[in-house]
Amino acid sequence: MSYIICFWDKSKIQVSDLVGEKLKEAVRTQSIKTFEIGASLYSVGGIEKIITKEEAWEAFPMDWERLKDMEDRTPNAGSLPSLASPKLPTNNPQGLKRLNEIKYGPKELYD
Repeated sequence: MSYIICFWDKSKIQVSDLVGEKLKEAVRTQSIKTFEIGASLYSVGGIEKIITKEEAWEAFPMDWERLKDMEDRTPNAGSLPSLASPKLPTNNPQGLKRLNEIKYGPKELYD
């Protein structure tokens, strides 16, 4: 099974299951803004929907002849690692302190 990535400008690309799942997660978490496939740069914000190839028949019956012959495209080596790991800070004590204040209130209240 593959995924069809549908963009707001009505263009579509097909990617593998692994890349499709990573792109879905990137859209949910907003961990990356762009990814590259070949010489093309794509914006994660430009993605309208991500559907399985099987769902594409129902969503785009008029385009099915073209869609069924599409092949998986793979992001460039630099894009795939960024899709694999969200860019979250690993050592940010001030940020962690602020998160605790949001969760539990000012430190004075629970010391």
